[in-house]
Amino acid sequence: MRKKKQKGDNNLLDDKKTSLYNIVTSCYNEHRRSNKEAYMKINHMIQEFEGEREKEIRGIFSSIVILQNRLQTIFDNANEILTLKQFMLLTMIKYSDEITTFTHLGNLLGSSRQNIKKIATSLEKKEFITINQEINNKRNTALQLTEKADAFLGAINELHTEKLNSIFADYTQEEIHIFYKLITKLYAGVEREENGHG
Repeated sequence: MRKKKQKGDNNLLDDKKTSLYNIVTSCYNEHRRSNKEAYMKINHMIQEFEGEREKEIRGIFSSIVILQNRLQTIFDNANEILTLKQFMLLTMIKYSDEITTFTHLGNLLGSSRQNIKKIATSLEKKEFITINQEINNKRNTALQLTEKADAFLGAINELHTEKLNSIFADYTQEEIHIFYKLITKLYAGVEREENGHG
């Protein structure tokens, strides 16, 4: 009787493993199908916008928004400790000048003071930065990296370099240079709209 029960338990365990395998396989195949469908739709969108100046401008704008979301997902999934937005704030603090107020960093990242404060507070809780405020003016803040942040940025740099090299693997050095010139030129148009001179 004990042997039969053990055999039955093993069969039940095998059934559960098979069921779990089928679920995982099904989810994986569905994910692949979804990615393939999304890729086909993006290609269709690119073809639809190609040609006239106005249509291509709309295509560029749509691509920037879509790629921003997809890139954020890629880097968020690659780093379990910090989100891409948190990482970008650390980077801005590291390479910024002496001014590291919420407002100044917000201008650099194209975000509001309140959003920067929210991200900074979460980084402070994780001991990646310190937030120092003037006693008589709490809006005047100074954000500084901790030793933990410096160590983290050094360690994560290799991973980010690997990801970026993979993303831009289809570009020649000349194309990278041209792309860099063109994408940085876009700042002028964005700033013109921000200042109400469109």
